[in-house]
Amino acid sequence: MNAPDFFRSLMAHWPGAFFRQRPDLGCDFVSPGLEEFTGVPATAWPREPERFLQLIHEDDAARVRAHLDLCRQLPFGQTCSFRVRHAGTGRIRVVSEYRCRVHEGGQFAGYDCVWVDGADTAAAEKRFISASWKETVGLMTMGLAHDYNNALTGMLAFTELYLAQIDATHPFHEGLNHIRHSAQRGAHIIQRIVQLHQAKFGQPTYHDLNEILRDTLDLLRKAVPRRIEVLTRLSSEPLPVFVDALELRQAIGNLAANAADAMPEGGKMTIETTRWTEPPAMGYFVGVAPRLPCVCLQVGDTGGGIAPGDLHRLFDPFFTTKFVNQGTGLGLHTARLFAERNHGAISVESSAGAGAMFRLW
Repeated sequence: MNAPDFFRSLMAHWPGAFFRQRPDLGCDFVSPGLEEFTGVPATAWPREPERFLQLIHEDDAARVRAHLDLCRQLPFGQTCSFRVRHAGTGRIRVVSEYRCRVHEGGQFAGYDCVWVDGADTAAAEKRFISASWKETVGLMTMGLAHDYNNALTGMLAFTELYLAQIDATHPFHEGLNHIRHSAQRGAHIIQRIVQLHQAKFGQPTYHDLNEILRDTLDLLRKAVPRRIEVLTRLSSEPLPVFVDALELRQAIGNLAANAADAMPEGGKMTIETTRWTEPPAMGYFVGVAPRLPCVCLQVGDTGGGIAPGDLHRLFDPFFTTKFVNQGTGLGLHTARLFAERNHGAISVESSAGAGAMFRLW
């Protein structure tokens, strides 16, 4: 294949656009992809240079002009993301542009440009910002937890003092006992929150999956919205697993949060532990198929289910079907990493309108 044939083939299959602009922003050369982005045919670009800035979203116009000026001055290329409006449909798309200046005979002659769809990049950036903010909130939560624990400590101390001065027949004895037990439960919850935020992962050791789940459920029941009923079915026999307990609690929390998000109007979340001695039917999974015998933690919901086309991307980082400010797309990915680090797998079974079932193997 000679060079012209190669470039024609590349332009036909490239998921974006190539074009060369003159200093007046008219285009002497455009690939077919530019019409897909803008709705402007290739024949119009050489004689309608004003079209370029007209198609830039008004909120991004000043930034794009600054980008053009910078690229004209610098000897190397620059990237910039902005929104363009399709001339025919009015649809707004985010494009990620690479632009570098062109010199001919020592004079500025225009720009060489490449466009690719920037929607995924823009969404990832917003989720990084959201994750950064949540990290800041986490640090603030640690301080608030410390102050709240101090308040509970004072409440417990005074309650114990007054209980020591009265006998069981006193009319205040029962009420003070209720206050003491409530303060102790509050202190216990705060301790769990602090442990989760500290996230001090350790070395894997043997644990009973049932015991870790029972310990985690106390916090989950308070974190899951009341519109969701949490049902548990634990194996009647111990289920030994060789894992870092804190990492496992984090994975359980991510799966539970994912299930809760799938039921905005309410529903039932089912958490179950089982032991398998025969090969399981795993559905779609990532990781390593478990050796037998194996244990399974499953978290199910009665939400709207998962579209078949989304299954292969479900465990990818930053993939989410929620709005940008409602999720980072990292929960299921984190659960996947936990499974893979521990030589296991995570699977999903779902059908439209019938909820979903996630299993850690």
